Amino acid sequence: MLLQAGARRPEQGADWLVARAHRLSAARHLPLSATLTQIYQNLQRQCLSRNVNDTAPAKPLPTPVFWCDSGLGGLARWLRAAGYDSLWHPK
Repeated sequence: MLLQAGARRPEQGADWLVARAHRLSAARHLPLSATLTQIYQNLQRQCLSRNVNDTAPAKPLPTPVFWCDSGLGGLARWLRAAGYDSLWHPK
């Protein structure tokens, strides 16, 4: 679930969540199990909301068009090879 939430290092994220549960437990005078459950449910809601947002169609980004003058013919070729639109004027 940490990976679904976007955590790059799940082990470090788990340590962070447990430490946060300890702080909440001490601050609210609740058992550690209750705060761990609360944090887990918040993370679960966050993952579910991301899954709902992922199904929405994304707006396509405009592809850039590069205009190259006569001295940049090689660059225009490389840009086209990379999948970009590039226009080259030889004179």
